[in-house]
Formats: sequence, structure tokens, C-alpha cells
Amino acid sequence: MHSAQVMEGLLQELGQPWEEPYLLMAEEELPIPQQLQAMRQVLEKYMEFLPPEKLLV
Repeated sequence: MHSAQVMEGLLQELGQPWEEPYLLMAEEELPIPQQLQAMRQVLEKYMEFLPPEKLLV
């Protein structure tokens, strides 16, 4: 669990929070691999990612 200040930093780095995160994006709005990699690099500062072999299937 992170403090409010840490989470605020994460949101500032990622940009504007989603207003309606439950809505699916149209296919033409899906992020490209470079955008996903950039987002993951930011998230890795704040979260730990398990390697694929450690994920439950």
C-alpha cells in the first residue's frame, strides 16, 4: 500500500485519470507497444511486476 503522495506522483506521471475506466476504448484508440512500454516503465517505479512464470493461470 502506498501513501497518498506516492499515488499522486504515479497519477501525475501517467497523466489525467480516466473519468470512466470501465468503458472499453475503440480499437483505433488502443495504445501502441511503445506507449505500453513507456507506461510500464512508470508503473515499475511504484509497483512490483511478477515474471510471467510466477503468474497464476
